Amino acid sequence: MVAAYERAFNAYRSLDNRIDSLKALDNLFWLTYETCQYEQAIAWANQALELFPSPEVSLTPSDDAAYHRFWTENLSRAYRQQGQWEQAIEAFTAGLQFLESLPSSAETDLQADFEADLVR
Repeated sequence: MVAAYERAFNAYRSLDNRIDSLKALDNLFWLTYETCQYEQAIAWANQALELFPSPEVSLTPSDDAAYHRFWTENLSRAYRQQGQWEQAIEAFTAGLQFLESLPSSAETDLQADFEADLVR
C-alpha cells in the first residue's frame, strides 16, 4: 500500500499538483506513523512542509498557514514519539516563524491557536 501512495505522490508532484501531493503524503505519514516507523513519518512530514511557498508569495496565506500548522504538528508528534524533544520544539518554533511571516491578510487567530498548542 505504501508503494502505491509513493507512486501517487511522485505523479502528483511531477504535475505540480500540491493539493493531491499533500493528500498522498498525509496517507504516507499516517501509514508509517501508525506502524511506529517514525523516522519515515518524519521524512514524509518534512517533504510536505517543503511544498509550501513562503508566506510572502502565497496566494492563499490563511489556507497555507492552516495546512502548514497541520504538518508542523505531525512532524512534532513524530519527534515526540521518538523522544526527540529538542527537534519537536524546533519544529514548533519553525511553525511559529512561518506564521509570524504571514501577511496581515491572513487570519490572526491561527498564530494564537498554534501558540496554545505549543504550551500544552
